[in-house]
Amino acid sequence: MRGHADGVRRARPRYVQETDLACPWCAIGKAHLDQALLAFEHADEVSVLWRSFELDPGAPAVRDDTYSSQLAGRQRHWRKSMGCRTGSPPG
Repeated sequence: MRGHADGVRRARPRYVQETDLACPWCAIGKAHLDQALLAFEHADEVSVLWRSFELDPGAPAVRDDTYSSQLAGRQRHWRKSMGCRTGSPPG
């Protein structure tokens, strides 16, 4: 906690973000959060805790080239779709 001009001690805001490292939607969200924090004048007062989780625990552990190619095609589609919905993704 830290003191402010009005003498009131406030807890540091904490943002907990859970994300799947392989998820394109999560990557877009992280980029937007990073961009927002850069623009926020009190960003140094915000604590961001990143937690990872597996979005699809039922996905095959070993993937063949066909699966990887299909997934890559879907990821391109998702990224393009998200860009159309949210504006051009940062980065």
